Amino acid sequence: MLKVQSIFASIDGEVNAYDGAGQVSTFIRLRSCNLRCTYCDTKYAQDQCETLGQTWKKMEIHEIIDQMMNQKVTLTGGEPLFQGGEVASLIALLISKGHDVTVETNGSIPLIRYGLCYYPRDREGHRGSVRFVMDYKLPSSEMEDRMCLDNFHLLKPQDVIKFVVSDTADWFRVRDVVHTYCLTCLARIVVSPAVSIVDGHTNLTWAVTLANLLVKEPMWAGHSGPEAQYSLQLHKILWPTSGEKDER
Repeated sequence: MLKVQSIFASIDGEVNAYDGAGQVSTFIRLRSCNLRCTYCDTKYAQDQCETLGQTWKKMEIHEIIDQMMNQKVTLTGGEPLFQGGEVASLIALLISKGHDVTVETNGSIPLIRYGLCYYPRDREGHRGSVRFVMDYKLPSSEMEDRMCLDNFHLLKPQDVIKFVVSDTADWFRVRDVVHTYCLTCLARIVVSPAVSIVDGHTNLTWAVTLANLLVKEPMWAGHSGPEAQYSLQLHKILWPTSGEKDER
């Protein structure tokens, strides 16, 4: 059985490795995470947290499948891959039923585990695949030492490496990581600002600053390669009072 925080339909507010943000998707938010990022906005999905009004339950895979409302599915957390082999079985069954699955993973879990990196990645004219959006945790998260660097070699062009950038120190670290690990990596590179909610309003000051940095400072610095894609968290703009797609 899997620990499920919530299942809900919403707008895919971030880069999702298929056709970009803005798709309607069924979200499966699994409970538990092995990291404790300083800027985490889903602390209620961590095992040690029992926030008032936040409920979760254990569910069989078939119970989860029965609640799928859309062809597109986003598996998130917590850390969705932290619950082990049953997660791999869930992904396999979703694929077999023609769902296109985005797995949002924190970069610390080896994708070789349970053979996840060998699951179908490209639709090739038919439905049913999985694509990974893998975070690389930057210094502001205080979790960078937990990253599984072998994952860089397992990602495919259909996948995404996402950097959530909180400040200029993070930005310079992005450039270091790209030059060190991404020159031969096949995945798309996406840069996303850490967006804060202040008094019920989305503060976009840093988001604008990061966009300007991305435009003015070439990512590759003498190396050939695609420029990074900029991604803004749409759900924090659409539903700033909650800051979460499933709590609006």
